[in-house]
Amino acid sequence: RLGGMDQTLMRSLFEGFSGRHGHAIATVKAVLEARGLPAGPVRAPLLPLDAAGRAEVAACLRRLGLEGG
Repeated sequence: RLGGMDQTLMRSLFEGFSGRHGHAIATVKAVLEARGLPAGPVRAPLLPLDAAGRAEVAACLRRLGLEGG
C-alpha cells in the first residue's frame, strides 16, 4: 500500500505525463537516478527520457521536497 508521499509522487508523474516525454519505465528510472539510486539504462527499443521529461521529473521532485539523493 502506498503512503501519502508515494501517492502524490505517482500521481504527479503519471497522470498525463507518461508518453509525453518517454515510456513509464524511463520515467521511473529517471526518478531513481535523480534521487541518487542506480537504475541503469532502459532496454531497447525503449529510449531514456528526453531533456524536457527529465526537467519535468526534477520539477516534480522539487515540488515534493525530494530533490537530490
